[in-house]
Amino acid sequence: ALSIHLSNDSIRIVVLKDLAFYSNDPKQGIKYADQLIKLARKNKNIEYIARGYLQKGYKLLHLGDNVKASTCLLESISYSKSIEHVELLATGLSAIADIYSSLGDHSNAISYYRQSIDALENSKDDGTRAGISLNLGDEYFKINQQDSAMFYFEIAGEVYKRYHYDRGIAYYIGNTGKVYASLGQNELAKERLDQAVSILLDLGDLQPICNYLIETTDIYQKNNRLDIAINYAINSLQFAKEYQLKQQISDANEKLSQIYQALGQHENSLLHYKDFIAYRNSIINVETVREMANQQTEFEVNLRESEISNLEKDKQLQQTYIF
Repeated sequence: ALSIHLSNDSIRIVVLKDLAFYSNDPKQGIKYADQLIKLARKNKNIEYIARGYLQKGYKLLHLGDNVKASTCLLESISYSKSIEHVELLATGLSAIADIYSSLGDHSNAISYYRQSIDALENSKDDGTRAGISLNLGDEYFKINQQDSAMFYFEIAGEVYKRYHYDRGIAYYIGNTGKVYASLGQNELAKERLDQAVSILLDLGDLQPICNYLIETTDIYQKNNRLDIAINYAINSLQFAKEYQLKQQISDANEKLSQIYQALGQHENSLLHYKDFIAYRNSIINVETVREMANQQTEFEVNLRESEISNLEKDKQLQQTYIF
């Protein structure tokens, strides 16, 4: 049951935050986040309103709904700024970077990840910094800057190993496996990718599993082991469909289309190609980009107006003091 019945609202708020964060089903996570936002508003708890919008934004991002995700994340950033909560602010900026990444805008993604890390300059929150470093490394990986990618992966890996955080260790292992695959070190790459998938299966974390299975598909595809490659791609597609992860469904269909084409099974290839295009277009379209740009512009205008208002108040205070 989604309804949490505890006598103390402060306890319920923390429980709902954890349920929203740890839910592997994005739709379930959104329901928990909505409950969290409602209860936090009732208690005028700004931090947890921000956390609720943050978690809802992440879950919507997993579902491929970039416009609604960006709306929630900008709300989270705004609330975080209002209470000067740098860790939450950094996480929100990082999530906006995630959206630009999913749209293929790597320049803006890197910019927002860097802003996020800068926001944490004086913070002791190693965990948040490690997560953002992992994502920044992945962005450099996508533009073939492997040295930079490995640099940030290693930063994240050191933190995860220090705190014995299994999920983070799995991401570190899997992402370094991707780098080794891109450098042609296939045996080491496959060993790391399989290890990451094994850990994440135990944790029930399907989204990165889908990505790592596709990376393993690539390795076998490049070595013309299409019989093995196709099984990894099919497994990735099945996991992605289970929780309607649009980006991962699109990626798996693209791979299956390529493999079936190479096998001479043109009808199957065409079917998967159509699914690839359909899901890709549902994630990346002109309207999505336009809407995000409008939201971002409105947010920045409001932020500037707020800063101008604060400067005017400071000026008035200084004049009063001088008088």
